[in-house]
Parts: sequence; structure tokens; C-alpha cells
Amino acid sequence: MIKRIFLVAWKPNEVFPIIRDSDKRIIHFLLPFFLLLIAQLLAAYLTIGIIVQERMQDIAIDSAQFDETVTKSLNTALITSPVFLCGSILLISVFVLNTANFFSEKKLTFTDTVLIVANASIVDIWSYIIRIPLILYYESSKIYFSLAVFFQDESSFFVNFIKYLDVLLIWKFVVIGVGINVFTKNGQQKKYIILALAVLVIYGLLVALINSSIAQLKMYE
Repeated sequence: MIKRIFLVAWKPNEVFPIIRDSDKRIIHFLLPFFLLLIAQLLAAYLTIGIIVQERMQDIAIDSAQFDETVTKSLNTALITSPVFLCGSILLISVFVLNTANFFSEKKLTFTDTVLIVANASIVDIWSYIIRIPLILYYESSKIYFSLAVFFQDESSFFVNFIKYLDVLLIWKFVVIGVGINVFTKNGQQKKYIILALAVLVIYGLLVALINSSIAQLKMYE
């Protein structure tokens, strides 16, 4: 089953029908969720030192203070990662559900949508596999697969928006679109991929607004 879950990123048209027709739906949610959680925590463990160093580059601290900050950050990640992961899946599911059902005669259920989003999120693990070695090699967390690579101003709404429109994230939402088509059995895959990408844009606008607002507030501290 784990092999099949990882294949959803590459062969969604083969894997989603199995998930749709399964009588073990709770397993099809919990397994990708815990795989994603493990991947997130491992990514945090491998990169937290680089991230802390970037955030504190203008602050004079000794090695003991640095190590203490890294430890606190890891402990925080252990607590917040499950919450944020679950919240992200549910929030994206709400956006996808309402968008898909508004434009479709065959309606998705919330359970179907959560299954689609949770399994499509396996793309995030492939993203970590690609991104983490580059972060470690360049010793920088600013590894982008979007037009954001050409911009530096992280307080800008525009830069935060295009940073969110990452090639790997687009891949994830394409998989979500395929999943919607499989679960609704509408045979309109292109339509649902476009709808999923529309959700990505809307969600990206919200994330960009929040991130740029936080960055601007920090500038005035």
C-alpha cells in the first residue's frame, strides 16, 4: 500500500480509483498523513540549523544560545507540525470541495475531498526529496522552483505570491484535479485540473497576503 501511495504523484489515474472504491478509507487517509508528518519532521531536523542561522544572522549569539534556539525550534515543530498539516489538508479540502461542486453536477463529499487532498499531498514528500539536498548543499532555505528566484523582497505581496506558485506545488494541485475527476466519474479531467489550479491561485493569494503582512510588521518592530 505504501508503494501505491507514493505512485499517486506519478500515476494518479491508476491509484485514485483504488482509493475511491476501497472499504478502508480511514487507512487511505491516515497512512499518507503520517508519512507526510514524518517527512515534515525529518525535513525540520535536517534544515532547522540553517533556518535559525538565517533568521538570527544580524544578532550576536554564542554557540550555546544557537543550540538552545535550534532545540526550542525543533520542540515547537514536534507540537505544531501535526496541527498545521491537518489544518492545511482540511482548509485546502474546503476550497476544493466548494469550487468543484459549484462547477459540477456530480457532487463530491467532504470525505472524498479530504482523501483526494491527503493523498495528492504525497507530492510534498517528493518535493522534500528534491529540495532538502539543495538546501543543505547551498546552506540556504531560499530554494525556489518558481519565478521568486529572481526577486529578493520577501515583504512584497507579489513576491510572496509567485513564491507560492512553485512548480512542485502546481504538480500537487494537478494531481488533486485528476483525483476530483476520478471520484466524480465525470470524464472531464482538464476541467477539474483547471479548477484545482484556480484553487491554488486563490489559496496562494491568501497565503501571500498573510506572509507579506507579517514581513511588513517585522520591518516596523
